Amino acid sequence: MNVHVEKHVLRISSSKQTCKEEKEGRKSLVKERCFQSFERSFSLPEDVNEKVSKVNLPMVS
Repeated sequence: MNVHVEKHVLRISSSKQTCKEEKEGRKSLVKERCFQSFERSFSLPEDVNEKVSKVNLPMVS
């Protein structure tokens, strides 16, 4: 996860990549790939000090 603040805009982004491969016998092969990403931007109030701000994120599985 990436968190970035610039010019009173908070940007949060993340990406995930998974790959699954299964062999079934000598000639059969199954491959699955999954790519996911997101990005969100939020405007911050003008009085927010970007250098002092702190973020607490709960861990979610």
